[in-house]
Amino acid sequence: MYDEFAEKTITQEENSSFTVTAQFPVGNWLDSYLLSFGPLLTEVSPEQVRTRLLSHLETMKKNLNDPFKT
Repeated sequence: MYDEFAEKTITQEENSSFTVTAQFPVGNWLDSYLLSFGPLLTEVSPEQVRTRLLSHLETMKKNLNDPFKT
């Protein structure tokens, strides 16, 4: 995380997790980037981005359950 974000954007929380505050344009690149964190990603805002990620995950789940259905 310190390789990708400026130190001033990273806050270590009391529970030893980290919060990164950054701004990115909403789009496919951001979706892919956030999904690359897998289960380490626990909170996303704004709601618009969170909704996009959940939609991608639903599509992925459907595709993985039935890869030959179009």
